Amino acid sequence: MSYKETERDALSECLHTEGVTEGPPPLSDEDLRLAATYVNDARNGSRGNFKNDPKSVRLYNLYNRPTFFWTSHIAVGVLLSLVLFEDPAVPNIRLDYWITMCVELFCVCLIFSRMAHQGLFSSEQNFWRSKRRLPVLVILLLTLVDMVQYVILRQIGVTSVRFSRPLRPLLLLCMDRAKQLRAVFKNILLTLPDIITVLTLFLLSVAFFALMALKIFQNRQDLVYYSDGHPYMHNYLDNFFQLYVLVTTANFPDVMMPAFDYNPWFTLFFIIYLIICLYLFMSICLATIYNNFKEHLKEYVEDSVREKQNNLQLAFDILKVETRQGGELLPKSRWMSLMRAVKPSRLDIEHSLLWDVLANDHAGYISESCMENLSTSKCCSKDMVTQISSG
Repeated sequence: MSYKETERDALSECLHTEGVTEGPPPLSDEDLRLAATYVNDARNGSRGNFKNDPKSVRLYNLYNRPTFFWTSHIAVGVLLSLVLFEDPAVPNIRLDYWITMCVELFCVCLIFSRMAHQGLFSSEQNFWRSKRRLPVLVILLLTLVDMVQYVILRQIGVTSVRFSRPLRPLLLLCMDRAKQLRAVFKNILLTLPDIITVLTLFLLSVAFFALMALKIFQNRQDLVYYSDGHPYMHNYLDNFFQLYVLVTTANFPDVMMPAFDYNPWFTLFFIIYLIICLYLFMSICLATIYNNFKEHLKEYVEDSVREKQNNLQLAFDILKVETRQGGELLPKSRWMSLMRAVKPSRLDIEHSLLWDVLANDHAGYISESCMENLSTSKCCSKDMVTQISSG
């Protein structure tokens, strides 16, 4: 008896034990491709907002191919590096403006075609609801307008400034696989409102000590701070700036040496200031930033896990087989077909090993809860297979 016949008989026996009246019906290629797409999104942590029809699924998989993925990222990298060759450029590597314009136009067209590809498989509502597609479109349109006005003014001999250059780094936040970068940026923005109170109290403390320094040192004309004889601590804004820099210890002890030379007791003012503003308020500020950032990061991780489990749930709903008791199971035959579609470069023994990890009771099926554990399981490597086989 062949291996496939043995596996089929064992699967039928397991399904019969669980109350499945008949074997699993054949799975269409479209359903298998859709389930594999959901699993790939779970592996990559992607939020695949695509339509479920076969054409959209094929376009979405084409969109996620490494060739197109790296092409768009290289285009963004070239856009960022153009600043080295554009006027004003780094000496000895400056290029004519028409060369950099052609390269920039080509990169913009690549990024725009990437967005147009997204529109082919995304619904209109999801496409415009995305928080990163509209900014990319605005940046690209502003870049094109900037290029046109720069060329026109250049032809008539008028010097122009490229206002779209500062917008180029924002494209990094809108890349497909820059989810973690966007998460960090979002966590920083969410953390700022939580630390405004502490920062305000800290700045008010610096302002209070700046006023005290003004009252203490403004009537002492023989105290000089700068080599040009500028009065020491005689300007409130200058006092505020010097004390703010002192919190970073960048100007310590230079800022207090003139006062120390005049009277050593004046160092008590700076010691008290450092204790209150540096060691007290800065510690509170850092602790507040850390705790709030950690909370927002925890929420981000929980959302990512829920997205992965939701994608695996969608894949399980496609592959599942219902039992007579109303249960839902995933047979091993469909699992192997799924894994061959997800990772065709790996051996069947690796897929079977991952199956054994999920189905810890060595049954011929897994439940929905076991399928969700795939989001926290690492795909088995060849080294793992070799070690287990040799053991």
